[in-house]
Amino acid sequence: MTVKVELQKCYCDFKIGFFAGDAVAEVTMHAQVQRSDGTIAFAKVVAGEGKVRNVLLSSGTNAKTALDLALKDAVDKLFSDRTFLDALMVAGKG
Repeated sequence: MTVKVELQKCYCDFKIGFFAGDAVAEVTMHAQVQRSDGTIAFAKVVAGEGKVRNVLLSSGTNAKTALDLALKDAVDKLFSDRTFLDALMVAGKG
């Protein structure tokens, strides 16, 4: 069994507000579970979002925090997908 995850998008944008802005991040990845015989047991694109509100600086630290939240959201969505977990179990047996 092989599990492949390809990061397709990892992006943070700063939205400017009147006094403060928001760091808004998006992560998109393609996850795939491949059986030992080469057939695909699971394939799906998963997206996650993260936001840090009321930032005063468009800094790397604020972008990192938003991107960490977006990555966590995407991974949480992937591992809460029952078809992904079932594919891991089935592919692991073969």
